[in-house]
Amino acid sequence: MLRTYDERYAFGKNPPASRRAAAIEFHEFVPTVLYAARFPDGTIKFGCTGRIDVRLSHLRDVNDEPGELLAIKVGDFDDEARLHESLSAHVAHGREWYRPTAEVLAVVNQWRAAHHYAPLCADPG
Repeated sequence: MLRTYDERYAFGKNPPASRRAAAIEFHEFVPTVLYAARFPDGTIKFGCTGRIDVRLSHLRDVNDEPGELLAIKVGDFDDEARLHESLSAHVAHGREWYRPTAEVLAVVNQWRAAHHYAPLCADPG
């Protein structure tokens, strides 16, 4: 029988061997998501996280201005790596920040369509 995370670790029973082990086991129960966020300079960041709320808060803290969550999709770190590889020609800086090209916006719009959100248009400027 598959038990919930809380049942497995309630009151310190069967504690994981390390923080990393705990995180890995926790993610057996909590799916990760891929996200796309746009920042005031126009770049779009794609990433993967198990805690979208915490990740967005962190991004707000480390950037001068807050970003805007554009779309999410259930996925894992392997999906994120494939996404970064497929968009590598559109990197603005780092390895997760992209120029809002037609190809980048097509990915964002595909994710948005799955949640019935209106598509984004390329910035004419």
